[in-house]
Amino acid sequence: MPAIATAPAERDSAPSSVRELAGGFGQGPMVLAGVGWETYEKLDELLEGTGARLRFLENTLEIKVPHSIRHEFYKGVLGRLVETFCRVQGIRYFTHGNATLKASAKDAGGEPDECYCFHENKETPDLVIEVALTSGGIDKLAFYAKFAVPEV
Repeated sequence: MPAIATAPAERDSAPSSVRELAGGFGQGPMVLAGVGWETYEKLDELLEGTGARLRFLENTLEIKVPHSIRHEFYKGVLGRLVETFCRVQGIRYFTHGNATLKASAKDAGGEPDECYCFHENKETPDLVIEVALTSGGIDKLAFYAKFAVPEV
């Protein structure tokens, strides 16, 4: 079960590490309710380069610590399966990796583990891969529905 907390009004400086930020919240994601878009964008900027994974949906912010080697292994295997299938079937594909999907008008922002477009390169992916080794956090299907991603 993820930890749920109310976001503080302001924070003057970034935490010294992602582990410090998520400390005391166990293995799952830290979830903050009542977070505004501006706070999400500021944290996204402050935590850039730390490996933290942020996901925002309708005033709820999820913060995850950097992915494990196990997570990256499964992500890589699933991605290679998709790419091999496309090659064998002659389907043109475009990989977008973990490109950020973000729109204040949709009140949502975050990064998939891996995503693909088929037949043509476009803004919204046709397929998103999410490796779930922990439970809790923001509903990923509701998040991707905001961007009209057809397959998760």
